[in-house]
Order: sequence, then C-alpha cells, then structure tokens
Amino acid sequence: MDLPWEPAARSPELSVTPAGEQAAARLTVSGDLDLVGAPDFLEQFEKSLPALPGPIEMDLGAVDFIDCAGARAVLRTHELAVRSGHRITVVGVSPAVALIFDLLGYRQPLDPARGEDR
Repeated sequence: MDLPWEPAARSPELSVTPAGEQAAARLTVSGDLDLVGAPDFLEQFEKSLPALPGPIEMDLGAVDFIDCAGARAVLRTHELAVRSGHRITVVGVSPAVALIFDLLGYRQPLDPARGEDR
C-alpha cells in the first residue's frame, strides 16, 4: 500500500544549551516537526526537562517543515513545562512555524492570548 505522504526528510533534533551565564536554558529545534517526528520531539523534550533548572527559551528558527501534529507538540511542551514549574518562551521562528501558528490563530507559538488582535 502506498502512503499519500512521505516520511520526514529530516527528523527533528533537539539540542539543549544549559543556562550558564544566560538567564534561561536554550532548546534549539531543527528539522521537520510533523506527524512522523513530533513524538520523537516530545520524547526528547520530556527527557531534557528534569535537567533544566529555570526558564526555558525554545528556538524554532531551524525548523524546516511543521504540520498540525508538530504545532500540537510545541503547544504540549508548554503544558509540560508549566506543569513542572518552568516558564517557556519561543525566541525564534522559521517562516514555516510562523505560518502554521498564524493559520491556527496564534500571534506566535505558545502565545496564551490566542486569537486577540484579529
């Protein structure tokens, strides 16, 4: 049986830069964040979370492709972070990320003021 879609060309990768002298730990996401890669992304995020002591900055600027499953995974990271006592903000978005979140009614990813100013 042929599938109507191709698997992700680049599975998402998550790199963690500890807070150090910065105010927050930086999580950099790259690759394709889609139906195939979103579960791996969430698993990597959950494994990294206990080692992060304070606020988290998520950089989505190197995400090449994102679909609704990927957007849902990004929103899920917010739930997981808040539940574990972290504040998480997005500090960079690629055009693909900006487009999907705009289509979903968010001014930016992880923006609690969804749909305002529209």
